[in-house]
Amino acid sequence: MRMNGMVLRDVRKACSKRGSVVGYSEEYQRRIRNGVEQLTGLSVIRIYVKAKTKFHWYSRNRREKVPSTIAGFLTDVVEIGDVGMLTGPSPSPTQGRLSSLLVGCSIGHKDVTAGTYARMVELGGEFFALSNNHVLANVNRGVQGDKVYQPGPFDVGQRGGELSLVYECGELAAFVRINPTGNLVDAALARLTKRSWFSRSPVTGGTLPGLTKIREAGAGDVCEKVGRTTGRTRLTVFDESFTGQVNMGDLGAVEFEDQILFTGTDGGSGIAGGDSGSLVYIQDGDEAYNVGLIFAGSTTVALANKMRHVVGAFSSPLGLDVPFFGEATEDDGGEGVLYEGCEIRQVILVDPKSPGRRKCLLRFTTLWDRATEGDGIEVAGELTDLETGVPLDARQIVIDGVGAVTDGQGAFSVTLVVPIFALTPEWTVVARFAGD
Repeated sequence: MRMNGMVLRDVRKACSKRGSVVGYSEEYQRRIRNGVEQLTGLSVIRIYVKAKTKFHWYSRNRREKVPSTIAGFLTDVVEIGDVGMLTGPSPSPTQGRLSSLLVGCSIGHKDVTAGTYARMVELGGEFFALSNNHVLANVNRGVQGDKVYQPGPFDVGQRGGELSLVYECGELAAFVRINPTGNLVDAALARLTKRSWFSRSPVTGGTLPGLTKIREAGAGDVCEKVGRTTGRTRLTVFDESFTGQVNMGDLGAVEFEDQILFTGTDGGSGIAGGDSGSLVYIQDGDEAYNVGLIFAGSTTVALANKMRHVVGAFSSPLGLDVPFFGEATEDDGGEGVLYEGCEIRQVILVDPKSPGRRKCLLRFTTLWDRATEGDGIEVAGELTDLETGVPLDARQIVIDGVGAVTDGQGAFSVTLVVPIFALTPEWTVVARFAGD
């Protein structure tokens, strides 16, 4: 049950006087004993501190002690460490350059290290990559048009590369400013400009069906996230109404309200530096639901913005009903989407071997309406320069994992095997250049 305004006022006042306090829950909670929530007993006011300390009447810092009652309610003090935005990423297996943006891959503004790409969203008829302000906008320092890289700059350097056109994937489009108080989200959007393909598949493999709806997670719910550093981990909701101070680097400690506090289901926090921007979702049967956006944490907890706050934080509500696999630019004259069964239209590829990495149009010339699981289907198409229309011959391409070489007219054909839809509810046919 949520506290009323008078009680919240007293809680805020008590917390603001004590430097050891990190935050508090805006809802009445059950007491924690040995890390376990007690299912019986009186509701208490939960106060979060960096570290628990024993106080005596003669202690010089005894004024730091959290009072045993606030507004007539018992308090329960929980230690969670020093909460801050996730920085200092370590090398990770998900740090490589990808032809398509996959959920959980490395991404970052030109002046940051590396964070995590959450998912694609729709705004004003365009598709944008979603992550944190501190990942895509360098904690309010970014300006529209700043370059965004995949993988993030730290990971480019780890692979012996230099920031260049090869690693560009987009540019900063919008961000929600982080203020000293009253923050609900740490969020930003990037417009894809170089590698415009995106997928709802996680970088760790598998698929995430659904992701078009939001679910409000409650205490005890087990969720998942896919992050740049720790990959796919399970997170358990500890508090769905956390308000407190978060260290945001040069901005210092700023207040975030109404956040989700998680603990790692399998121990620890379930996150690490570089996981900022990770999408948190909950799986329910054949559907995955959006829950939140990871942005901060400590060694014991993870902190996420609620997805409903993220969706409502920009100039108009973000759309979550985006294709399973698609192309985010609008200059191809078509939808460019390969998803749901056997519909194939056309694909925009960037030729890594051409001067300036020119865009190429890969058009499928044979289509089919229905197919039976396990069938081998002959697919034909042609590859041309997007601007000139000139056929591209002797180019090695890969269609759904099957290699082909274009002939003198830019034509190709491959045999694709229809997957078992019980295992793969949506068939994503991925086209790319070999080696890209």
